[in-house]
Amino acid sequence: CMKKFSFALDSLRRYRNTLFEQEQALLKSLLFEFTKLEDRRVLLLAEVGQSRLRIQSMTIVPVDQLTALQAFRRYADAEAKRIALMKTSLSARIDQQKLALRLARRNVEALEKLKDRRFQTWRLEVDREMEATVAELVIARFKSLSEI
Repeated sequence: CMKKFSFALDSLRRYRNTLFEQEQALLKSLLFEFTKLEDRRVLLLAEVGQSRLRIQSMTIVPVDQLTALQAFRRYADAEAKRIALMKTSLSARIDQQKLALRLARRNVEALEKLKDRRFQTWRLEVDREMEATVAELVIARFKSLSEI
């Protein structure tokens, strides 16, 4: 009469796995946000470069064009600084999230290892029961043959 394997902490294991997946999704989101900021910074620098080249390619540069370029460069410098601050802040959040993800992974792995150990113990018990049952059947068969 072998019993089916069950792990009492299976619902906790599933819950911790769900938490791990949520932490993973949050990290992915933060990394995506970081990439978007970097893309924005690169695009901004490219626009400044293109504007400068346009002005440099002109033979006669109107004053309003120079003024507009200076204003755009001031805006671009301020925006680049703002992006750098946002990236620094986001970088710290990413580091914290990586730590949270490692902790969540450790929690899942600990329960997985415990489940594996309990399964191995259960497997040994089932094997012992099976051996005992087989031994009893062999003895019973031997007794029935010897009684004939």
